[in-house]
Amino acid sequence: MPTNLSLPIFERLLPDGVEFGSNLLVEFDADSAWYEASLTIAAQALRNGQKTVYHTFEHPPVDIERDLKRFGLDLTKLQGEGLFRILDSLAVQTGGLIPVDKEPGITKSLKIPDLSIWSIQILKKEREEGIPEEDKGWVHIDDNTAIITRYNSENAVLDYWRTRIIPFSRPEQNITLYSILNGTVSENFRVQFETINDGIIDFKREDTEGEVAQLVRVRRMRSKKLDSRWRRLDLSETGEATLGAQMFVSCVCGQVGLVCVRTRRPTHTTAPPTSNRVYSATPDQSLR
Repeated sequence: MPTNLSLPIFERLLPDGVEFGSNLLVEFDADSAWYEASLTIAAQALRNGQKTVYHTFEHPPVDIERDLKRFGLDLTKLQGEGLFRILDSLAVQTGGLIPVDKEPGITKSLKIPDLSIWSIQILKKEREEGIPEEDKGWVHIDDNTAIITRYNSENAVLDYWRTRIIPFSRPEQNITLYSILNGTVSENFRVQFETINDGIIDFKREDTEGEVAQLVRVRRMRSKKLDSRWRRLDLSETGEATLGAQMFVSCVCGQVGLVCVRTRRPTHTTAPPTSNRVYSATPDQSLR
C-alpha cells in the first residue's frame, strides 16, 4: 500500500500528497463549494483505484450516487469491486423516511454512549485478531460531521474523538476528512477539534471582481510542505471541481478598520505571500 495519496484537486496545495493515517478537518461556509469538492475528491480517488467511502450526514444517498454518476463513474461496478461505499447517517435522523434505491450502510444511532460501547467492542476484537487488510487504506469523506453535535454535547463529541476516533485511526491507515459547517459549533469546540486533527482545509465563497469566487486553502498540515494561499475552485458543467488561479490579498487601513480586497493573481506580477473503519451495518463502524 502506498504511504501517500496525491489527487489533482490538491496537487498544488499539497505537493507531497496526504499521508495515509491522516485525519483532516474541513471548515466550510454554507455557500461554499465543499459538497462539490467532496464529491470530486471521492471521484478522483476512485479513478486512482483507491477504496473510498462517502459518509453522509445531510445528503440523501440517492443524491450522492446521482451526482457521482454525472462525473462518469460506474458506481455499480465500483461497489461490486468493493471500491466504493456510502455510509448513511441521515436515515437515522429522519426515521428512515429518506428513499434509497438500494440499501447503503446505515448508522443506527448518533448517540455517543451507543457509539462508545460499539467502538470498545471493535477495538478489543482488533487487538485480539488484528485489523483485516480489506479494512485498511480507505479514503473516508464526511459531508458534515458537525451534525453529530445536534445529538450530543460538544464535550462528549470532543472526548469521543480524542479517546476513540483519533488514537485508533492511524493503524487502520485511512485518510479521513471530517467537516464542520462554520457557525454551527462554538468557537471552543472548533479550536479543540482543530488541535486533534493533522490538517485544516478551508472552503468559502467570495464576491470578487463582480463575480462569485469559490475558494479553498490548506491552512495547516503537520510535517508537510504546503501552499497555504487561497486558490480558486472552478466547477465544470457536471459540478466537478478543479483548482484554478491563485488569489492574493491586498489590504489598506481605513478609519473603520482593515479592508481587504481579494482579486485573482495577475500573471505579470508576483503575489505577496500570504480514521476510521469502513463497515456497512452498525453505527460504531460508520463513525470510527
